[in-house]
Amino acid sequence: MLQKEQWMQIHVLKAQGVSEREIARRLGISRNTVTRYLSAEEVPRYKQRAPRATKLDAFETYVVERMRAAAPETIAAPALLRELRALGYDGQLRSLQALMKLHKTVAKPDPVVRFETDPGRQMQCDFVVFRRGAQPLYAFTATLGFSRWRWARFTT
Repeated sequence: MLQKEQWMQIHVLKAQGVSEREIARRLGISRNTVTRYLSAEEVPRYKQRAPRATKLDAFETYVVERMRAAAPETIAAPALLRELRALGYDGQLRSLQALMKLHKTVAKPDPVVRFETDPGRQMQCDFVVFRRGAQPLYAFTATLGFSRWRWARFTT
């Protein structure tokens, strides 16, 4: 499939009165391609393929139900594979793991509670080494807890 720039070149050359055969020769593409792209109203795009059927499709609802029943804990894929094998599934563990990953529920992170202090009651101090060797460079930093105001002093 051609790029958008080539699609535009084809249309520009045609608007200039160049024949389809000459456009194909200049761009190094087939005359059929030139004809197809001239008839297209917009840049052609690849279409997404329909998903192929898998051995696991028949057991997908069972897997999802088992995962929901085990929530908030997780059920191990090998244990679920043993259950599916008893039901007639003859596929691989990796396929089951991929399906379980698609249907895995993501736990919401706990909300961050900001630690608030009164003005002048808390300060964080750090000592940082910026440069080592013959001429080291050090920094002492202080950050106030209430206002987040920072102070730094560099020294050798």
